[in-house]
Amino acid sequence: MHAEVMVAKRLGHALPENVAFDEDGAPTRDPAAALAGAFASWGGHKGSGLGIVVQLLGILAGSPPIPPELADFGFVIIAIRPDLMGPADAFLRNVSAFGQAVRHARSNAASSAVRMPFDRSRQERKKRLAGNLIEIPDNLYHGLKSVMGAIPPR
Repeated sequence: MHAEVMVAKRLGHALPENVAFDEDGAPTRDPAAALAGAFASWGGHKGSGLGIVVQLLGILAGSPPIPPELADFGFVIIAIRPDLMGPADAFLRNVSAFGQAVRHARSNAASSAVRMPFDRSRQERKKRLAGNLIEIPDNLYHGLKSVMGAIPPR
C-alpha cells in the first residue's frame, strides 16, 4: 500500500475511498495525509492478522518493531520442498485444484469475479510483452527524459 500511495502522491492522484486515514484518524484520499496517518489493512480483520504475522516474521529476521521511514526491514525467506512431505505431483495437482476452486467460487458482488492473486498481473505481463510496449504517465516520461537526456520519441 505504501508504494501505491507514493505513486499517487508523485502523480498527483487521489487515493481510492476507504484505504487511508489522516493523522487524526479521519478517512482521506490525499496521499500526503495518508503518509502522515495510516493505511487500512488489506482483507479486513483477517488481513490485519496476516499483516501482524508478517511483521512478526520480519522481527524474527532482525527488523525493528516499527521500521523507521521504511528502512531496516528484516527479510525472511521460507523455502519448502513439497516432495519431503509427500509426492510432489500430488502437491502440484492439489495446488492447481485449489486455484481453480478459488477462481470458480461465487463472488459476493454480481459485477466482479473472484480474483486469484497474480492472475491479473500474469495476464497483463503477457499482454505487454506481446505488444512490446509499456505505457507510462507523461510526467514520468518527461522526468525520465530530463534525467537521462535524449530518449527516442514514443
